Amino acid sequence: IPLVDCGSDEKCIADLSLKAVPSVNKMMIRTNKDKIDVNINVRNSKDNAYNTKVILSFSPNINYVKVEPEKACTLNHTKVECAVGYPFLGSNVEEDFKVRFEVNPKHIQDVIQINVTATSDSEELESTLHDNSVQISIPVKYQAGIIFTVRPMDEHVVVKDGETFASSFNETKMIGEEVIISYT
Repeated sequence: IPLVDCGSDEKCIADLSLKAVPSVNKMMIRTNKDKIDVNINVRNSKDNAYNTKVILSFSPNINYVKVEPEKACTLNHTKVECAVGYPFLGSNVEEDFKVRFEVNPKHIQDVIQINVTATSDSEELESTLHDNSVQISIPVKYQAGIIFTVRPMDEHVVVKDGETFASSFNETKMIGEEVIISYT
């Protein structure tokens, strides 16, 4: 592909900037299908940025689902690469898209990590690289799917002749020993 609009030196020096914002700041996971969206904006402020890509590396407690609107994306385990503005992202052009993830119940971790980076084959000055990456960290809690059932040991209560019992119970000690349950 011949370089287009790169100045008289035919050297394309791009200036990419990236914004990546998750749909949630913290998460209570209730089902195996809970989803998270990352809204992405990539902008190029200088010469054409050839072969521009957005790379998302993510922790194994989430799975990539899709990108909207549809783009050419490739998935490799916990990394997805999406082409942006192929063959190039033009000067003063920006693109918006959304990447959807769902929770992975096989990997329980207390934080979801997503690192998002914008790159291209064009040169970019060291002084403008600071806004090409975003690190997202979302604290996670899991709702326990615990069901308690109780089966009485005795199907009936025996009251012997002459015994008295309270008509109401004000303390649990009156009906038996206290049961302490702890979860770790």
